[in-house]
Amino acid sequence: VSSSMMELDSPDIETRNQFQISFSRQGQQTFMDLQTFFFNGKDAARAKHYLPTGVMDDDVVEWLDTAFIAGKIGKGKGLFFGPLADYPFTEGQGVFEVIYDIQDGELNYAEGWPLITDIEADVLFFQNSLEVAFNHAHVSGAAITQAEGLIPSLQHSDQLQLKGQVEGSVEQAMAFLQQSPLATKVNPVLDIIAPKGPVVIDLALKIPLVEEAEAEVDGKALLNNAQLTLLPLDVPVEKISGDLKFSEEGIYSDSLKAKAFGLPIQAQIGTDSNQTSIDVTGSLEIATLKKQFETEQWALADGQLFIVQARPITTLPEMVVPPPNEWVLPEPKGRYMRTSTIDFLPDPLSPLFATMGVSAYNRSLQQMMVDVTGAD
Repeated sequence: VSSSMMELDSPDIETRNQFQISFSRQGQQTFMDLQTFFFNGKDAARAKHYLPTGVMDDDVVEWLDTAFIAGKIGKGKGLFFGPLADYPFTEGQGVFEVIYDIQDGELNYAEGWPLITDIEADVLFFQNSLEVAFNHAHVSGAAITQAEGLIPSLQHSDQLQLKGQVEGSVEQAMAFLQQSPLATKVNPVLDIIAPKGPVVIDLALKIPLVEEAEAEVDGKALLNNAQLTLLPLDVPVEKISGDLKFSEEGIYSDSLKAKAFGLPIQAQIGTDSNQTSIDVTGSLEIATLKKQFETEQWALADGQLFIVQARPITTLPEMVVPPPNEWVLPEPKGRYMRTSTIDFLPDPLSPLFATMGVSAYNRSLQQMMVDVTGAD
């Protein structure tokens, strides 16, 4: 059976086809050579109704049902060449290929992650795989300059692989992370810093297609002349350069170079299971520090900085410590006494007390123990 031209149109798309089918004879399989051209696609979200779902994993089918939520299919073509029984030709017995372009598309690639919008891309189904080559797109306002998506096997893959480069501002990069499952790692950092400036991000994501798989994130933001403000201290930091990295575990870096108060500094960012830490090293003139933090708690004399006042910290939450039920003596035959002087000093202590009072107290306590025990 063959046809040199067959028109098959639907409300979703128009097609022009030619095919030849050789039915099986003794010792032979049914063979099909089908070439199709399609155009004037109305809605990319309708493409799911034309996919070979019979050879796909159910989880992949579910992902494809909700992935492309908007867009227009311009034109495309397809080829099926081989024995029908051997499809999807995982061992090269034939060729199955469908390629088409999407314009103004939107991709919902994973729940909890920001949408990829304004997509111009080429979609390729080849044998048993799916590839998406992004020519242009946006995510969280930043421009995706080059990217690709891949499902290696529509039957067996557990993850969608996304890899590409994003250009924009640090603010847009942070917005992307805040709209993702990494928000709990990022938000505490953004509570104390306000970054801005240009950034280029190399990003690789592995998005689960099945419940058993986990998301994997490998990102690197190249900072060049970026800026930030340390919000609690109102300290500007300028000319930040280096690589800011992030993964599913949080944000980290090796060494970021910058300037604060006009002097060079270096910073390292680390993340563990409980917190994100920022370590900053550098030199700072005391006069500059005193000028930045004008307060009666500081004093400058002979080139040295002195703390002359202490005030209570009122912003920390009150600690709740359950009282002990028992106290086991470390040495049953030992003699113990309670000498917690701090119980009698509940208010903030002055630097003068720390300088003179503590040393005087320690000396008198030591002398008392000598008098009581007779031992030096």
